[in-house]
Amino acid sequence: MMSTTQKSDIFLNVPFKEKDHAKSLGARWNPERKQWYIPSGMDPIAFAIWMNPDEAQAILDAAKTTTSVTSTPPDEQSAANSGLSLSQYLFRITEAVNSVGQTPVWLRAEISSLSAAKRGHYYFDLVEHNAQGTVQAKAKAILWSSQAKKVLAKFKKATDAELQANIKILIEITTRFDPLYGLSLNISDIDPSYTLGDMAAKLAEIRKQLQNEQIYHLNKEYSSPTDFTRVAVISPDKAAGLGDFQAEANILQDNSLCLFEYYPAQFQGPEAPKLIRAAIEKMRNDHNKNPFDVVVIIRGGGAVTDLAWLNDYELAKDVCKIPIPVFTGIGHQRDDTILDEISCQRFDTPSKVSNYIISAIAENALQANNDFKNIQTAVKHTLSLAVKKIEQGYRYIGQHAEHQCLYANQCLDENYRTLQQGIIRNYQQAELQCQTQKQHIFERSQNFLNQVERSLEQRFDNIIESISHKTELADGLCQQMFKQIMGLSPEHTLKRGYVVAQDYNGQTITSRETALSLESFFIRFQDGQLNVCPKPDTNDT
Repeated sequence: MMSTTQKSDIFLNVPFKEKDHAKSLGARWNPERKQWYIPSGMDPIAFAIWMNPDEAQAILDAAKTTTSVTSTPPDEQSAANSGLSLSQYLFRITEAVNSVGQTPVWLRAEISSLSAAKRGHYYFDLVEHNAQGTVQAKAKAILWSSQAKKVLAKFKKATDAELQANIKILIEITTRFDPLYGLSLNISDIDPSYTLGDMAAKLAEIRKQLQNEQIYHLNKEYSSPTDFTRVAVISPDKAAGLGDFQAEANILQDNSLCLFEYYPAQFQGPEAPKLIRAAIEKMRNDHNKNPFDVVVIIRGGGAVTDLAWLNDYELAKDVCKIPIPVFTGIGHQRDDTILDEISCQRFDTPSKVSNYIISAIAENALQANNDFKNIQTAVKHTLSLAVKKIEQGYRYIGQHAEHQCLYANQCLDENYRTLQQGIIRNYQQAELQCQTQKQHIFERSQNFLNQVERSLEQRFDNIIESISHKTELADGLCQQMFKQIMGLSPEHTLKRGYVVAQDYNGQTITSRETALSLESFFIRFQDGQLNVCPKPDTNDT
């Protein structure tokens, strides 16, 4: 196919997604160069956004010159009585805006969205919010490829970050109005200090609010743990910093030295603070069931502007109120977040956090080992001293015992001699005392015997006298009783008319039954005896 382009045609750098737009404006496709171009005779101003910056600027300058020569479009007068056409009205606006917009001004705005064209142009959607967060202004802006490299390099050097959505910027712009595309801001420079200053101002505001509520230092008041058994980790899922942390932490966990519980959360974007707070809440619930020693918040490497998502008041307040020490390893050595400020201890990178935990556990193990060795050494030393003291004591006891035995023998000998002498003295004294006591006893006994003898003689005389009297009485009484007894003899009884039954053996019969049992017996009378032969069958009563 033959090319229909001419030398006067202007070629464009149209991104693929914008080809339909360029085509609708009249652009044509050149298959040989594989590029869109403006056909001859068409107004190139409508295609300025896809032109080389130098060509676009030349066309704009030419249009400005033409406008200054002819202040009123030719057909505007003919339409005085029938009203202005849209293009005529927009032409007036173009003239007014372009006459003012060529003077560079510095503009504050927030990036709503940002996209890069294939040819190196950058397209911005800028917004401004009021104090209530409501959008009150919007505009599009372009950073041309001819200036983009220098401007972006300057911004990255100062902030260590790429331009991205949802950050505030201070830009130098010129303004152009196009009847087809409306208002467009051309960016010529960006001041990175404003972006950093805005982040710092927000950080200062959060810090002041936490201090006013007296919670800024709450977590800093905790002592850093001296040992670690359970650690909670809040981090973006699958982040590089998390991988660095786990490379060390897994060694501890695999060896059952420390358990790590992970709570993933998004750390970038508008939803980041809310998602991190949700992870903290879940961690707190788990902590109430089985306490952690420390909470680790890590992010890993990233741009300074990414830190802005972590500078959130509600998030900072939740971290302040975590009931155990918080370690941060956000991964940015030069700049702090509010989380770094309020944490119990901050580290530059996630790996430094894990190294600290490993070092603490290793130091504790080493200290325990050293303590064990010191205890062993102390025990050995104590035992050695004890053995020496025992040996010394044994020798001392032996020597002392021998000395005491000798001394005891001497004492015994002396005591024996003293005792012997004492016994002899005591014996002599006792013998003398005995002689004295014996003489005294003899004298007393003699006196007592004399008294007893006199008393006995007297009592004997009394007894003899008493016995004689009683004997006389007894003799009289006996005689009287003898007489009575004699009066009761068988002879006297027989004389009184009684009889006595006796057997032939001289035994007195005292009962009828005895008498009936005998073949014969006799009865004695006063004047003789009568033989009796009883009849057994006699019923005599």
